[in-house]
Amino acid sequence: MALVQWYPGHMAKWDNELEASLAGVDCVIEVRDARLPLASAYPHLELRLKGKPRILVLNKADVADAYQTKQWLAHFAELPNVTPLAFCAKSFTGPLRQALINLALTLTHEARQKPVAKGLKPRPAKLVVMGFPNVGKSSLINALVQKSQLTVGHKAGVTRQTRWLRLHPQLQLMDSPGLLPPRLPDQESALWLAMVSSIGDKAYDDEEAAQALLNQLEALYPALLTRYYDLPPATQAEPMTLIQLAMRRGWLLKGGLPDVTRASRHLLHDAAMGNLGAFTLEWPERTVLDAPLDSEIVSE
Repeated sequence: MALVQWYPGHMAKWDNELEASLAGVDCVIEVRDARLPLASAYPHLELRLKGKPRILVLNKADVADAYQTKQWLAHFAELPNVTPLAFCAKSFTGPLRQALINLALTLTHEARQKPVAKGLKPRPAKLVVMGFPNVGKSSLINALVQKSQLTVGHKAGVTRQTRWLRLHPQLQLMDSPGLLPPRLPDQESALWLAMVSSIGDKAYDDEEAAQALLNQLEALYPALLTRYYDLPPATQAEPMTLIQLAMRRGWLLKGGLPDVTRASRHLLHDAAMGNLGAFTLEWPERTVLDAPLDSEIVSE
């Protein structure tokens, strides 16, 4: 397996400042990809938060398996200091926005009231939105502040610097660049992040990531592939391949050879954009959940 690794300069700078940044906030909104609730978790975040409340947003719920998202929400609700929510920017209505704001106000009430004991006025709470690249942090913030203040893209690494935004008279919100740990020794998780464009496309081999995605979708959601790409159903003896996909779609090189590179890029793009339909690559019943989730993904 080719090594998947991506750690550009702005991420290194932010990770070095992470401890100080978290020390100055009252609540964290952690955004994960609902299709990869574990692989898109920043490792050891719980230890860094030191008991501060966390709103765990499973984003892109519209392109995730609704049943699996429900299962994950039930699981995360049992973790200490964690309040999980499912989110979809396309259907984020006013009542949902207000519900999230009310939740943040509730979780930060004690922090906002601390100055009162000293005879001062309550202070606004400071929140930070953080998560891996391309999990939808900017889409969430734009929905919350009701303005397109942040650049939104389908490639990793769009947000490059931190900035403060006013969410509510009593809530200040900080956006941050997408975070990746400096090392990704768990290459299976890293490869899955590549499948949904959470890692820059120069950090991995398209064909390897696409074939891994093809294998996982064939195991979990075979109908998505056969329906969207008009493929014949695979059999246990003949699993789907990128060659088969290229031939079926007419993606050919000179001489009629299948263009596997083109097939790989199309598959990864269609998966990231939600064109294939709803799917979740990590299911609770297929994952070991005994250990704390924040330590499962990557050991530093």
